[in-house]
Amino acid sequence: MRPDPTAGTLTCATYSCPFLRGDADGNGTVDALDATAVTSFLFAGTALPCMDAADANDDGAVTNADAVQILTLGVLPLPGPLTCGPDYTADTLDCQAYGSPPIYIRGDADGDGIIAINDSQVILDYLFTNGRLECLAAADADGDGVIAQIDAVYINSFLVAAGPPPSAPYPICAYDPTTALTCIQKQCAFIRGDADGNGQVDVGDALVISNYLFTGGTLPCFDAADANDDGAITNTDSLFLLQTVTGSAVMPAPGQHVCGIDPTADTLSCEIYVCLPPNNFRRGDCDLDMGFNIADPIFLLGVLFPGATGGSTAGCQDACDANDDGGLNIGDPVRMLSALFGVVIPLPPPLDCGLDPTPVDRVGCVTFSQLGCP
Repeated sequence: MRPDPTAGTLTCATYSCPFLRGDADGNGTVDALDATAVTSFLFAGTALPCMDAADANDDGAVTNADAVQILTLGVLPLPGPLTCGPDYTADTLDCQAYGSPPIYIRGDADGDGIIAINDSQVILDYLFTNGRLECLAAADADGDGVIAQIDAVYINSFLVAAGPPPSAPYPICAYDPTTALTCIQKQCAFIRGDADGNGQVDVGDALVISNYLFTGGTLPCFDAADANDDGAITNTDSLFLLQTVTGSAVMPAPGQHVCGIDPTADTLSCEIYVCLPPNNFRRGDCDLDMGFNIADPIFLLGVLFPGATGGSTAGCQDACDANDDGGLNIGDPVRMLSALFGVVIPLPPPLDCGLDPTPVDRVGCVTFSQLGCP
């Protein structure tokens, strides 16, 4: 049997390359052919594109046991046979030549996890002012394999004129084995704490984490399940998530209301998560009564200081973020009062139904469009 040629070496010490566990031949799927690839490597000297992927049982070595693991369809260790991600265990195996397809959201040209007007501007900057595109495949909004001005038009038509949405991968951040365009590996957006991937954070997410830890349940997004953002999925995440639901703890960025990327570096990944399109809202209409008046700063004070007023919940934090600084604080009711009584200029847009011009922040809007903003 051929020994592991990577034993005692670390040729990829500072970067964890994404791969599918068990995909020994690097074709994007795990099947009996992968067992054959492992056997050919061991006994015939055939090369393997990714040693980490061939290490099906994740014991740090490529042996005949890996071929058996693949053939018996046993439970493959993280990142598993369906999720392309980094190796969660430290070993001497490497993965430099793995040909995994790019992961992206079509139309998300700026790579912030959502599709907004800025994506069309980024495409135009790339075409006419030598701007940078890290993922050409994502900028190919119409899916014709070419980056052109029509891609910017396609995005604007989708957002403003009810045009057709981009083709897959959209709205899920997912693999695209069909594109010939390049795409630097990017993070995919998620809602912190939304372990079950249903778009909201509640007690059910704590149960999903517990099922993953103790009964072998699956998680669509490890980053989302990492509620306390410590870089690991543990029972502490379930407990922390319950604290945030009851209001006794604050969820780390991107938070439980905003679909965004992970601001902290760790080994967790998130390739299968649906970010719902951003909602339209009216800036200042904090109580969602379809108007901006004195009731809104009073309502927001109840959100900020629940002990004094009995407590309120902001259904659309973007609407309450009166100064558009990306957070809810005492500055927002003060800004509302100033605008209402003419002390300063009007609130930042949108003053009528519209999207947030600064969508990448710590607040979001999960209910407004159901209450009068189409």
